[in-house]
Amino acid sequence: MFIGDKKGWLHFKETQLNSILFIKQIKQSILDHEVIRISLSSRILFFLVKKKKYNPVKIDF
Repeated sequence: MFIGDKKGWLHFKETQLNSILFIKQIKQSILDHEVIRISLSSRILFFLVKKKKYNPVKIDF
């Protein structure tokens, strides 16, 4: 499970992102959220998501 920070950013390490399966899981898991911005900074990928439902930003793996 992954929970974003208070600003809505989801943080993933680059080593995790090298896995195609991991990327597919991310895509499947954030279907309930709208991705506003994706950026790569200091080898960490940041997803800024806008919540579409009441529950907090949460990703289950």
